[in-house]
Amino acid sequence: MMTKTPVVAPRPLVEPASLPPSQPGDAQHTSVINEDLGRQYIQGCDSRGYRMTRTIPVGLQGNDRPLVYVKEEWDSYEMRMMMSLVSTDSRTGNVTVRVTTLDRGEPDPGLFQVPADYKIVEPHRPPLN
Repeated sequence: MMTKTPVVAPRPLVEPASLPPSQPGDAQHTSVINEDLGRQYIQGCDSRGYRMTRTIPVGLQGNDRPLVYVKEEWDSYEMRMMMSLVSTDSRTGNVTVRVTTLDRGEPDPGLFQVPADYKIVEPHRPPLN
């Protein structure tokens, strides 16, 4: 049995022109620096890279040293997906996510066959008063 639900559109990939300008801050405010890293091929896909560095100065959050968060993201417009993400946070550590295998071949047609007992159930909607 299957219930219909609305589909949410995927997030658009960021283009360099839409990156907010770098915002260097003073000693009392967080500074954010955005960088366009250009292009590289990841798993055969042309990808664009962006790096955002956020620095929270000493004392702004009770910290005794600057807190630095760096996020580097590589997106493939062709594949409409993120190919790589590396984040480094002085508070929580490092996270790396990468596409390591990408098969562009045709998927198994059996994945798209409708099961024999398949039926669509409309969602219950209470009557309007």
